[in-house]
Amino acid sequence: MDLWQILVLAIVRHTLDTNWDRLEHVANYDILTRQILGVHTSGFGVEQYEFSYQTIIDNVCLIDEEMLHEINQLVVKRGQILLKKKRRKNLY
Repeated sequence: MDLWQILVLAIVRHTLDTNWDRLEHVANYDILTRQILGVHTSGFGVEQYEFSYQTIIDNVCLIDEEMLHEINQLVVKRGQILLKKKRRKNLY
């Protein structure tokens, strides 16, 4: 699992307030979630990536709700900086 996949699955877990079994099901069978994870394949004959139950637990449990709030604050601050730069460019 890469960091993006861990973050997405942690967000899904905390948003749905779900257990590990349901998270495994969503990670392996929900098409929209798999597209966001970057592992969805729609072609025949293409090997489909599956997340094992223990891999999900070992990685996603590292991100708790408090860490998600901290990540959110960092993303918001960075977005505000980028938005201010964009607005300044439009003024000239």
